Formats: sequence, C-alpha cells, structure tokens
Amino acid sequence: MDKEKEDHEFIVLGQKIKWRSKPTDQKTSVDIPAQAVVDEVNKLAAEISRAHPQLGQNAQAVLVSLKLAQTKLSLEAEFRDQITEFEASTKEALQLIEEVSPTMM
Repeated sequence: MDKEKEDHEFIVLGQKIKWRSKPTDQKTSVDIPAQAVVDEVNKLAAEISRAHPQLGQNAQAVLVSLKLAQTKLSLEAEFRDQITEFEASTKEALQLIEEVSPTMM
C-alpha cells in the first residue's frame, strides 16, 4: 500500500478514529508521525482529566484543542520575534563589514 494513503486507527479521548497518514506536513518538510500526534493529544487529555476529573470527554477535547492552539500561536509569535532579531543582527553585521572593508572601485 502507498505510504501516503495508508490508514491508521487510533484511540483518542476514547474515540476510535482512522487517520490517513502523510509522510510529511504539507507546509514543511518536517516528518511528524501520526502516532506522535495522537500520543501528545492523549497526554494532554490525561493531564486535564487528572486535574479536572469532573469534566466529560467533550470538555476535555475542547480544552486540549485550546491548549494546542495556544501553543501553536505562542510558537508562531516566538518564531516571528526570532526572525526579526535575526534580520536586525544580519543588518548590523553587514554594516560592520561594510565599515571595515576597503571601498572597491
């Protein structure tokens, strides 16, 4: 079977799901196995369940979604900040190089 079309079954928050795995994320070249994603969701759900045992699975699912969205947005903001810092550093380095380099004619 073609790896791009291979279905996998997982249990997530007590629900049996089929997930068609893809070898890489569509936007990046980072290969993240489906099992790692499912394990992360189940880990977060277990943490929420331990902290708030009165919550049902629907509420747990919403809280997991919110936590993952918060993490994603935080990482995106951090990445943008680091790119801005990198751009400023490279401009500063270029200016220093231009200051010490002899003028070429």
